Amino acid sequence: MEEKILFRIKLDIPELDKYYPVKSEPVTNEYEAELILNWPEELMIKIYFNDLERLDNKFAHWSHQYEHNILNRITVTETISPKDLILVDFCNYSYKGMTVASNFYEYGLKYFTIKLRGIKLGYKNREKDDSIFYLNEASFKLIELNYFYCKLPLKLDHSKVDFSVSPADQK
Repeated sequence: MEEKILFRIKLDIPELDKYYPVKSEPVTNEYEAELILNWPEELMIKIYFNDLERLDNKFAHWSHQYEHNILNRITVTETISPKDLILVDFCNYSYKGMTVASNFYEYGLKYFTIKLRGIKLGYKNREKDDSIFYLNEASFKLIELNYFYCKLPLKLDHSKVDFSVSPADQK
């Protein structure tokens, strides 16, 4: 099942305009983004922008020189949907790749995608403390060990199991 989370981000890359010399509008550094969760197949962020800024090309040229800290330069400033989401953190994870294409348009805006290795999400809980979730490949393997998977039909031999129970205080 695919889940989408909408939020606003700020890019902390003041020198971004110099990385793509073609005439374009200066970057605004504040954008709307969409996190697409289709775990474990896909975890990516779409960043929407005005096509005249050419943010996708500027970001792609910049990222080749600073690959190690791309996600450190993105800050979530506001959550649009869902309202109970209180934290989106990229946790210094590296990224899997970036996709830029001339036909990436949605909602009347151009976008590019960044495929993520992991993310930390925090949700407001009305009954108890807030809930924090880490979605990444390493934690998924740990969680997976707590589940049992089997193929049906499952055949168990109960003839060798003693189901007799006796209270501990009886002798």
